[in-house]
Amino acid sequence: MLFFNDPSPKFRKLIPNISEDMKSFVDSKRFIKGDNLKKLEHELSNFLGVNEFIGCANGTDAITISLLASGIKKGSLIAIPAVTAPATAVAVIRANMIPIIIDVDEMALMCFDSLDKALIENDIKGVVFVHLYGNVCSLEKISSYKNKGLITIEDCAQSFGSSMNSKITGSVANFGTHSFYPTKNLSCPGDGGGISIFDRNDELVEKVRTISEYGWNNERKVIEEGLNSRLDELHAKFLMTALKNFNQELSDKQNLLQNIFDNLSNKKTVKMLSQLIEDNINVSPHLAVMNCKDPEEIEHLAKRHKIVLGRHYEVPLPDHPYFKNYTNVSSYETPNWVDISRNTRSLPFFWGMSDSENKQLMGFLSEII
Repeated sequence: MLFFNDPSPKFRKLIPNISEDMKSFVDSKRFIKGDNLKKLEHELSNFLGVNEFIGCANGTDAITISLLASGIKKGSLIAIPAVTAPATAVAVIRANMIPIIIDVDEMALMCFDSLDKALIENDIKGVVFVHLYGNVCSLEKISSYKNKGLITIEDCAQSFGSSMNSKITGSVANFGTHSFYPTKNLSCPGDGGGISIFDRNDELVEKVRTISEYGWNNERKVIEEGLNSRLDELHAKFLMTALKNFNQELSDKQNLLQNIFDNLSNKKTVKMLSQLIEDNINVSPHLAVMNCKDPEEIEHLAKRHKIVLGRHYEVPLPDHPYFKNYTNVSSYETPNWVDISRNTRSLPFFWGMSDSENKQLMGFLSEII
């Protein structure tokens, strides 16, 4: 069976480096907060074009830490999109804040009209913009909300490397949050994450670092609420190696996405929700997602081709029982999240797909009406 995501080919490519990495890692006798992390943070700062990058344990922690460091008072409303990983809402709740759920547009990105309406109707203090599937929310709009005094967070868990008008996601808002989970664009064989800060603000950077390590200062005195959220040396070393291969892997995935678009260009029963490379957008695709008029028929066809399609966020945030106790749902007339959550399916899409897997995928696409 061909599944929608398989990170093993890119990890397999790095095997020759892993044994040497392990040796140097053990010989260093520094397993947490050593030179590997410092070097990675420096390299990622340069790659993203930001003042600072701070490693942490995962992308969920990155959002929570950003909110705790932002100065927003507990109990405040934080706007998040209706279609995203539940972790986005969990991160807000863990910061003792209240998610207010906003509809998405037809590309499953934050609907700015719905957000503007919610900002008028509610005392919203911050917004988490999710660059879903690798697609890019308008960075110009995000910047405008930031300039109005809202705390803005770019959730870049799925968009590492995507850019708009030469600005990379995670370099515009007050905070950019990142995940290095195994299936992500830049990934390690385990959990990992980080926070990017574009503006030069040494006090804010120090606060983020303090919160990510128990809330204690250099004297190991706890001075504020904190987490135990660190990116370890082994994964930092692995990510530095992966970063060297990133641009080639990105080019290969962009070519695969273009082939998918070419094969579906005249189809009437599906619509791709992935952005292509355009004049002002250079997408770093994470998922190749179709909106299907008849998803059950598409799944039936996929099974005949021994393909397992993914379903991402089939339960939108407003429908999770737990969140009903913690969230508000902004009013909107025609929620796009209903259509997207019910009818989207993710195609097999990952770096290192073999020729036979590519042929299998294209054979399936050719039979879609």
